[in-house]
Amino acid sequence: MRIAVILFSVLLAACSNPGKYLPTFTPHKIDIRQGNLVTQDMRARIKPGMSEAQVKAALGTPLVNDVYHPERWDYIYRLQRRGRVIEQQRLTLYFEKNILVRIDDATPLQAALPAEPPSSASPPPAAAPVAAPVAAPVAAPVAAAESVAAAEPVASVAAPVDSVAEVRQRVQDWAAAWSARNVDAYLAAYAPAYRPAGLSRQRWEALRRQRVSKPHALRVELSDIAITLENAHHAVVSFTQDYRADHYRDRVRKTLRMEQLDGLWLIVDEHVDQ
Repeated sequence: MRIAVILFSVLLAACSNPGKYLPTFTPHKIDIRQGNLVTQDMRARIKPGMSEAQVKAALGTPLVNDVYHPERWDYIYRLQRRGRVIEQQRLTLYFEKNILVRIDDATPLQAALPAEPPSSASPPPAAAPVAAPVAAPVAAPVAAAESVAAAEPVASVAAPVDSVAEVRQRVQDWAAAWSARNVDAYLAAYAPAYRPAGLSRQRWEALRRQRVSKPHALRVELSDIAITLENAHHAVVSFTQDYRADHYRDRVRKTLRMEQLDGLWLIVDEHVDQ
């Protein structure tokens, strides 16, 4: 009887204060990126007077394009980490008769970011010098040198990572323009020096305008995209292309050679892999 009373008391205490006896778990929250990231280099490429096709070639397809206000494009981006918004951006463009007339940087990237709260596990920044031993002045330069050395590789790979993202976005925009039968945006993805085998540029553009705009239903999907940067201005992109138009469909492996010209990645060569 006494044992039963003791067990009942323990269970009653656990129910009244479960946190004291049971472990607590914090759910993992993944980073969430939404929208179009417009870098400073991409922003510098656009200016009033450009056509919609030129803007789309520079920035990609806007996240928000209201069918009731087609003259306004909104490029929105936000990065959420551990449930907090740490990066956000809003760029609004206004067009009149297919020409860019106004640019509104409502929320430039990094402008409205809250400061990252210090970790509870990290000591206050001012506490280290006070508590440092006599040997601290000798160790401090070594630690600083290690920090600089560790930071250098990160800075060296930042540009290629951005270039890969830009190349991927340009290829996806090219496929999106093709699917939307937007011939001007589709042709704007090719470099002026692009010359298909056996055709003049003028003849090739005339044929592409006919073939891209002719189907009633057209869909181009890319998968297994692989990007290799040859240098800062040249890249090779390979992917599987799934093409569907009316009653025709094919699936091929294709390779594009791209070059950065005046800040834009453009197609200079295109061929189907054998």
